[in-house]
Amino acid sequence: MARKDTALLEKINEVLDAVGLQFHGSIRVRHLLDVVARDIDPKTLSSRLKKSLDGLSIAPYYGCQCLRPFPVFDDPEVPRSMEPVLRATGASIHSWNMGGKCCGASHITTKPEVGLELVTALLKDARGADAIVTVCPMCQMNLEAYQKKISRKCKEDLQITILYLPQLLGMALGLSEQDLGLDLNLSVTEGFLKKL
Repeated sequence: MARKDTALLEKINEVLDAVGLQFHGSIRVRHLLDVVARDIDPKTLSSRLKKSLDGLSIAPYYGCQCLRPFPVFDDPEVPRSMEPVLRATGASIHSWNMGGKCCGASHITTKPEVGLELVTALLKDARGADAIVTVCPMCQMNLEAYQKKISRKCKEDLQITILYLPQLLGMALGLSEQDLGLDLNLSVTEGFLKKL
């Protein structure tokens, strides 16, 4: 926007000037998944693995904001860009149709029943996967934070490991659980850790 809108560029630089910075409008901001999926060859990733994630079934979760409102690098209705990246780790893809659906994070404080309903649908559809891997920290938090409450309400165990994509990639590249901050995640199941 700022590249084409000189008035906006001037406003941005006025604010940045207070800290001695300047924006020239030449930077292209990209989503993490765009970079990982389009700039890193899955074969290169596979060749650098320290630990294959073979035997893990992963549900790739993009959420509703990653690819909307402007589909730049994937189809927002049927996203698939994470799949080659996940396969490169040795993991298999959990078959589901919820990858581009909303997790309800924007509703959880204003309309909690709607937010919980959306999270419930995702957790139920992920049954059979070892983890849901997301590229949105807000989705990660929302999917983790309400699992126990939803499991009690549904009278079934819907707990599942939720990971941020860099965490899963870090596992495959040999980083420790401490380096990955797994102790800060709200939902890493014992079953998942045993499979690792």
